[in-house]
Amino acid sequence: MVGGLGLVRRPAAIGRARRHRRPLRRRRGRPTAAATPAARRLTRRRLLTGGAALAAAGAAGTAWWLAASAPEEAATTASRTAPAPAPQDPDGPPRALWEYRADFYTDWELDRRALLVDDTLLVPAGGRELYGIDARRGTLRWTAQGVIPHLTACGPLAVTSTVDSGGRLAAVEAFDGRVRYTDPLGLSFALLLQPVCASDGRTVYLVGHEPAADYRDDPVRRERFLVAYDMRDRRERWRRPLRRSGASAVVGAVADGMLLFL
Repeated sequence: MVGGLGLVRRPAAIGRARRHRRPLRRRRGRPTAAATPAARRLTRRRLLTGGAALAAAGAAGTAWWLAASAPEEAATTASRTAPAPAPQDPDGPPRALWEYRADFYTDWELDRRALLVDDTLLVPAGGRELYGIDARRGTLRWTAQGVIPHLTACGPLAVTSTVDSGGRLAAVEAFDGRVRYTDPLGLSFALLLQPVCASDGRTVYLVGHEPAADYRDDPVRRERFLVAYDMRDRRERWRRPLRRSGASAVVGAVADGMLLFL
């Protein structure tokens, strides 16, 4: 099934004309320069704090960028020849900036969703394929193969587990799609959908079972561990045993120096 990915924004209000210290005299037959809308540069901050949201159903997805509604200053540009876009009703629907269509595979319940890392949208597709799409232009930067689509952002990386028996992690470089693997951690991820549950931008926090566990086991009968892994130094920082549980997924977050997880 073919899905689509798009990016939209609300236009910024037309800013005020540049002020001059002395009023300019208007000459007959020569129109004055008009203020043009200031260009809005797409940044990670605008996408994250300006209201980025990704909605997906089945194999179709749509990304929305809603710009801040406050007006911005405009600058006159003598070299601008293209006409300014027509003003848009601030209460109307946003305009599409771009659209990218591919065989995306997303599922909110299984946490297979797109992830924004810096200015790249990482979108899972069928067959453990991952698309890296430029969030500003809507163009394909790269594709990566063999990546489990349960992704957690950690700095410039998207981190996920692997199916290796030794319990390695896979880290995808958001800019170019290169995939790197950690050393075996001596864990099994066979009993959890998303072992990597949180990140503080440098360290990821994950849960795994003892190495002998496989998908046919009852999780309650297997030892479980919480592990902190430093993605920058590529080393395990610490691990601690957890109470046994029949849970098939882990959810966590880092806030104010505390790790919270379920």
